[in-house]
Amino acid sequence: MTPFFAAPVIEVGAAMPQETDEVGTMVENKKVASLQEVVYTYPAGNNALDRISYDLFAGEIVGLVGSNGAGKTTLMKILAGYMDKSSGNLFLGSRPVEEFSNRKLNEFVTLVEQNPESQLVGPTVEDELARACRLNGYEGRLIREKVDFVLKLVRMKQAREWYLDEMSCGERRRIALALALVTDPSLLLLDEPLSDLDAVGIRDTVATLKELKGRGLAIMVSSHRLEDILELTDRIGVLGEGRLLMIDEPQKVLSNDEIMKLASLNVPTLQRLWLKLHKEGILPEGKMPVNFDSIYDQIRGELAKGVSAMSTSVINRNEAETVSFES
Repeated sequence: MTPFFAAPVIEVGAAMPQETDEVGTMVENKKVASLQEVVYTYPAGNNALDRISYDLFAGEIVGLVGSNGAGKTTLMKILAGYMDKSSGNLFLGSRPVEEFSNRKLNEFVTLVEQNPESQLVGPTVEDELARACRLNGYEGRLIREKVDFVLKLVRMKQAREWYLDEMSCGERRRIALALALVTDPSLLLLDEPLSDLDAVGIRDTVATLKELKGRGLAIMVSSHRLEDILELTDRIGVLGEGRLLMIDEPQKVLSNDEIMKLASLNVPTLQRLWLKLHKEGILPEGKMPVNFDSIYDQIRGELAKGVSAMSTSVINRNEAETVSFES
């Protein structure tokens, strides 16, 4: 695998990354992971996950949502190899997970857990990241280059010499993300990545994940709040009581009242407004907005059309009245 610090920069928002096969043909949508009828059963006999099936592709971000206890963390831990599935099949790339050694598995997929900052040792950010680099075979100047690169990715390059115990919870969480990128994973799993972050931390983390998507990673982020991840995701998987109720693009998921009710999820305020205006014919067919600016632009555009149409109508009426008067 090409190290990140040697990889070409791909513009955020570019087309889905492609791979080249043996004869040089471009192949789109490289499958990174595939779950087939995956089940996880607790010792007591109840299923935490019930026949989960879906695929993850390079260069996409998939959201995983559901209420507390829906199975989000369990699913991520199985994908990362932290827990063994009870039945079903899990493929990473084209190989069954059982064929991976622990080292190769940790290089292929990385999980950043919900409270990763508590696992950092330090004492400084550089000490933490350099230690991980050495454990992954980096030596000499390559360690410094790698540390610089992952810190730049998470927008925390200024924190290189900071002491971890003097940093905020949100700042340490972003260092934990940098730590996860040391192995150059193909699949990155993030459990509630935006919790405990301030506005700047959320903005920078979203930018980081979009850049990683552009570099070809498959990324899965979990959240119990849809509004936290809508701006990020290409698809959203909805979990309810251990079952995958639906996985599709955000607009289709949020428009499905039955699925939202089954999963005990609320449509975020902005998207609920858009759906209502769309249903009443005030807004035309189009892509559902993911933030305030995009819904504002849509509404402003429709208002401008209405004002223009009204002005044209008034002008035409005035012209008609003038012609009638002159006659």
